[in-house]
Amino acid sequence: QNATDCVIEENDFVRPYSYLILYQACQRNRVRYNSFTNGLSTFMELNGTACFDNKISHNFFTDGVGFGIRMLAGAHHNLISFNTTHSNGIELIGLNRDAHHNRIIGNHAEGCGDNGISITGYSNICVANICIGNENSGIFLFGRDNVCVGNTCKNNGILYATNGGLQWAGIQISGRFGGTGQGNVVTGNEIDDDQAVPTQYDPIRVEGVSYPSWATATAYAAGSYIKNDLNIYYTVAGGTSGATSP
Repeated sequence: QNATDCVIEENDFVRPYSYLILYQACQRNRVRYNSFTNGLSTFMELNGTACFDNKISHNFFTDGVGFGIRMLAGAHHNLISFNTTHSNGIELIGLNRDAHHNRIIGNHAEGCGDNGISITGYSNICVANICIGNENSGIFLFGRDNVCVGNTCKNNGILYATNGGLQWAGIQISGRFGGTGQGNVVTGNEIDDDQAVPTQYDPIRVEGVSYPSWATATAYAAGSYIKNDLNIYYTVAGGTSGATSP
């Protein structure tokens, strides 16, 4: 918490119970050349509006229950580069709805139990990553105004044959999890499926938002996203809606 100018390198984190977390005003830290194995949750987290200018590079993640690297609560202007997984429970890299202006460069996401990389925040750059053989999409852009250039997305959508035909793509765009799926730039990517039985249903798939509409006298669980007109609302606590819309 609030650590600056630290270097964490060449460590083996085996069966970690919790995160390696850069929290609040963590700035100019370097986490590099580490291995993370058999984690019981997400391996790494960058968290906070003052969490910026950190570089997470050349780390190897394998067989964790959660994400390899997760960014949330406004983390911004960080560099996530040349990290690798060949097997992980969720995604190698996931940016939530308010992570912004981060650079995701040259990472290798393979064998993830969800997407390889997902970006729900805004104004992030996703360049020259390799996403192969992930259960859902290679790269999923849930957010807005992100740039997705020069990535390789191949043989993803492994769940297609077993999940009732849900359709995953090399690169997929849709407003979910608090993102609006708008204004993203996708160009110069290589998208392919050379398996004997292809699973990557679409090269690039663009869908609409998936939020239910607000309604009166309706019970909403905590942590729900609801749309009304052109706004998206998030329920911090569960409850029942009244007669007047937000």
